[in-house]
Amino acid sequence: MIRVELPADDTDDPEFSGLVAQIITGAVVTHRPPRACIFKIDHWFDHKWLAFSGKVVGAAGSWRKQLTVPPFVANRIVEQLFYNWDAAQDGYH
Repeated sequence: MIRVELPADDTDDPEFSGLVAQIITGAVVTHRPPRACIFKIDHWFDHKWLAFSGKVVGAAGSWRKQLTVPPFVANRIVEQLFYNWDAAQDGYH
């Protein structure tokens, strides 16, 4: 059984981290990408980010129904995890 584990620290909500791990596990089990990259951001995205697609000419916000990744600066990334598919072991490492 494939299960993606997410390391947690004292700033993480264990219940939320568990749900995120389940979502990521479901995605990799369904799609089996050769590589999975997970990024931990220093602040969570709340309801204001739902369907937010960016800014028009750097000022006015734009929202769409299609899911997009909210804009953020790279220095907000506090951790990066990379998992590669290993067919011999039938799992990610």
